Amino acid sequence: MLKLFSAPLCALILVFGLSSCSDSDDDTALTGESSDLMVQQIGESMVSVDESSGNNNGTFTRSSFLEAACSGVSFGACGATVSATAVKDFNGCTIVNGLVTVSGTITLTYAGTGSGTCTIPAVGDSVAQVPAFTASLVGNNGSFAASALSTGQTLTRASSGTFTFANTGIRRVYTSGSGNAIADITTLTTSDITISGTTRTNRVINGGVLQVTNNLTNEVCNVSPNNVTWTSGSCSCPTSGTWTGTCSTGQPVSVAFTSTCGSVETMYGTASKTLTIERCN
Repeated sequence: MLKLFSAPLCALILVFGLSSCSDSDDDTALTGESSDLMVQQIGESMVSVDESSGNNNGTFTRSSFLEAACSGVSFGACGATVSATAVKDFNGCTIVNGLVTVSGTITLTYAGTGSGTCTIPAVGDSVAQVPAFTASLVGNNGSFAASALSTGQTLTRASSGTFTFANTGIRRVYTSGSGNAIADITTLTTSDITISGTTRTNRVINGGVLQVTNNLTNEVCNVSPNNVTWTSGSCSCPTSGTWTGTCSTGQPVSVAFTSTCGSVETMYGTASKTLTIERCN
């Protein structure tokens, strides 16, 4: 077992979807397995796909839980700071009833025929999303930081209703109040994932490879989606389909989404369990 958190970090854990929380104030009471971290990062990627969707009319929808929670925080006008970009500056907004302060930015950079209007109307048009923000608990009790290793996540239009999703690397680091990294995860795609459909009622992803690296243990898992499907307009995560692959430990891994929002049946090696992906809602 890998000890993950002290109890005060629950505010970050529940918002940013690393693992589950206990009501205990005992710093040793919260534990999680390394394989569970991998599952949560698959869920994080699924929510990211849901929050960043292309539409048939060429527009790009970016609807973040942070934007909803941080009152008044939204993306600036297209090209307001740099041509063909839209930037969201969290500017110290607070979430979780004032327990967490968010600073930094998310930048969207458009390329192709719609770059001047920040849209992706034509085949080959794309939008890259680069996170560079930190969420900190009050009283220096811990923090979460998200950053891009390169160009971040890119959505490219392949047809009117089909897109490809690529990720050159997003690193998520959870730090305790004492400054120790308690979880450090990098996700990237080694081959593009195909997204069919533009809404939660018809979106399906297939193919490609998502690589999840636990930077503290050096374990690397490579997984691919098979008919991972959104069927519920009220759930940010898929409700059917499976991710399967292998890890550098030699263990096979699978994550099967169920009809219950956020509930997945997982297998790591021969061990199976039911988990809840915290970022699904």
